[in-house]
Amino acid sequence: MVNTGDKVAKSAIVMLCLRLFQRSIGLISTLILARLLMPEDFGIVAIVTIVGLFFNILTQTGSEQYIIQKSEVNNDDLNAAFTLDVLTKFAIWGGFIIAVPWVSEYYEDPSLTWALWISSLALPIGALMSPKLYVLKRKIEFKSFAKLEGFRKLFSFSIVMLVVFFEPSYWAIVAGDIASILFAVIGSYFIAPYYPKINTNKITEQWVFSKWMLLKGIFGFARSQADTLLVSKFFGIADLGRYHMSKHIAYIPANDIIIPTTEPVLSALSESKNNKTQFNARFSTGFFITFSLVFPASLFIYYFPQLIVDFLLGEKWVTTYNIMSILGIAVLLTSLNHLFEISMISLAKVKQIFIFDVVTMLTLIATLWVFPGETIEQFAWHRTYLLIVFSFLLVALTYFYIRFDLLRILILSLPIIIATFLAVNVVSFLENSSPENALLALGYLGSLYLTTVAIVSLVLLKLPWYNSAREVTFVTSYVSKLIKQ
Repeated sequence: MVNTGDKVAKSAIVMLCLRLFQRSIGLISTLILARLLMPEDFGIVAIVTIVGLFFNILTQTGSEQYIIQKSEVNNDDLNAAFTLDVLTKFAIWGGFIIAVPWVSEYYEDPSLTWALWISSLALPIGALMSPKLYVLKRKIEFKSFAKLEGFRKLFSFSIVMLVVFFEPSYWAIVAGDIASILFAVIGSYFIAPYYPKINTNKITEQWVFSKWMLLKGIFGFARSQADTLLVSKFFGIADLGRYHMSKHIAYIPANDIIIPTTEPVLSALSESKNNKTQFNARFSTGFFITFSLVFPASLFIYYFPQLIVDFLLGEKWVTTYNIMSILGIAVLLTSLNHLFEISMISLAKVKQIFIFDVVTMLTLIATLWVFPGETIEQFAWHRTYLLIVFSFLLVALTYFYIRFDLLRILILSLPIIIATFLAVNVVSFLENSSPENALLALGYLGSLYLTTVAIVSLVLLKLPWYNSAREVTFVTSYVSKLIKQ
């Protein structure tokens, strides 16, 4: 019988491989689109994305988290989750349609109208997703889910390339997004067959849990996207495009690798929420994995943004160097904050996280509204300073409820910190001798960076205390199993 630890590790590896595949496709798409489209196009995409995400957040009733954290799940639970999704998404879709003219008028861009109307179709289509998917995640069975997501990305990429061939504009990205959600809905019934029914028997029970997830999602979204909204107010559409693209690229490690890789941790933590010792052990292991992945990625973005921009975006995006660098710090903070938040959610402390999101969101908006800075770079720094403060507060809040071993996770972080800073110095020393070609430069220096981090980390983790630490033993033993297979 496969134990939970092995299932979590396997699922984490599956999700990591999936995201690496998806990101590879995404990077190819970015390489092409950044050279065919203008910053203004990405400015429009940014507005469409923000508006779409906002209305989508209004429909996030927490069905997935509700099903995952339940001890037992039956058809009534699944039907209630499906019913709640259908009712909320179709209702919010109507509000979306009505709001579009006002959004276009606010930004003084009539071209936004049809782009927003078409993108709004993601809501009613997404409402029809098979609720049985939640059961797969609850059982920490991510293999079928990963296959669906992989083919979904390929299909979306094909649609984007097809449209951009005939119409090189933001419409290619809009079409790709709709194609993606449509494929996901159809595919969900292949990997998680289920005949959902409209059933309100357990909606009240779910709503007790979900109302806090919904409120948390609204204010969490406002906090995460407030910066982009404020950029659209204080700066022009082209600057918005530069900021949006920089943020999109900088957050790739967090959104597409770190956070999905730690997704199985929520299931594992929820399973052990009544066993404090086991819960804390899984929490520290999750932190060790997350920090080991995100810290090197964040510092590479911070110190070497030009390598990333030159390769992915090309010459017309050189003005994003400084923005990309500053956002590298935010990647570290966002990834670690996600781990602390899912740990709180696994203990059903959704209300507390919601209150935290409300306070930090209002603080962020008020501060950036009063002190936006004269340039986008100054704006990005102000936002980063706020994120640092919020991170310390979240750590304190999580510690109050979980009482994790703070000293232990700090000690676990040391080998990665030492290895990463050593790698930064090695790459900085050899940077002037790197190839002029952007692809070769990134490949050469990036490989050197990762190799240095890996070798130095492995050497330090062989020291007596680390060699016997349960977190290190768990990760190394599972990696060894994978290599042998």
